[in-house]
Amino acid sequence: MSKDCTLNNSNNSMNLDTPSDMDHMYSYLPSQQVTVNPRVYPNTVSNGFNLRMATAAICKQSVYSHGAATLSIIRLMTMNDSAEYIAQYAGHTQEVTETFAGMLLEQSVNRRLKKAERTRYLILSKLAARIEQAPTGRITVEMLLNDAGLSRGTFYNNFRDVNECIYVLLALFLETWNVDNKRRSGSKDFFRAVFDTNLAYCLRYEKNAAFFAAFSYYASSMTELLALRNEINASWAIRVTRAIQRRFEAGFDGDENTYLQGALRMLILMTTGTLEEYYVHRNPQLRAAFKDVHQLAFALSRQWYPVLSNPAYAAAEVAHYDTFTR
Repeated sequence: MSKDCTLNNSNNSMNLDTPSDMDHMYSYLPSQQVTVNPRVYPNTVSNGFNLRMATAAICKQSVYSHGAATLSIIRLMTMNDSAEYIAQYAGHTQEVTETFAGMLLEQSVNRRLKKAERTRYLILSKLAARIEQAPTGRITVEMLLNDAGLSRGTFYNNFRDVNECIYVLLALFLETWNVDNKRRSGSKDFFRAVFDTNLAYCLRYEKNAAFFAAFSYYASSMTELLALRNEINASWAIRVTRAIQRRFEAGFDGDENTYLQGALRMLILMTTGTLEEYYVHRNPQLRAAFKDVHQLAFALSRQWYPVLSNPAYAAAEVAHYDTFTR
């Protein structure tokens, strides 16, 4: 299967320090606009459905968005608590739906969308429900048609086959991975803020663990899903690096900037890998060490905090390595 997603990273320089910029990012995720390649998925594009617009539609209706840990950390580091900002952003949100499947179902009955869009969301919601029940179970077009009460022709007007439907669902899940947008008091110390971010991330990961299990299962045959995840992770490493620079008004040279982005990428991979082992594979060693979600979030935060709280971290590590290799 060829690469079928493209990422537009032209907006990585967006200023995250103003409410309007943050609101725009939550609504449209401009640095990660994903479009289905018409050479691979012609029906998806010809019928007007692309992942960017789907992401925009979902995020405008809720506080559901990708990048829970890293995006919340950026907000911790760059935003001041502001009643004006809360009021401004509240106008774009409705009641929170805790799971991805629930959000798709909500969109399928959203009368503000065209009927064709609601139909696509209905099909995706039925696929999501199947994945929630059995992340690696067999799924056929017939199963989805029976669940949705639709005709075969309606399905093929929207998706080429069940594999395309699965791809679109999981790619959309990556792009709209939920983030806790609730404002928290700015008076807490920075470690507490990092801990609260990780705790919220862990709790939401647990609620959506089935989709991560499905991602692991299908990614072996849909390599573009892995490519998409890698691009998103790389983008967040860049964004958190810039947030650290703004918070501490620090400047990094080329080597320091590269090292810090690499260290953040390691933390992102460590976090997602740990949560997959904990919630998807139910690793007994991790579950013995961390009895509940609070212990797990605390342990993750202890790894993140030294990097996020020290603007000299990269310079010190580069210097240590130079000394070590002499």
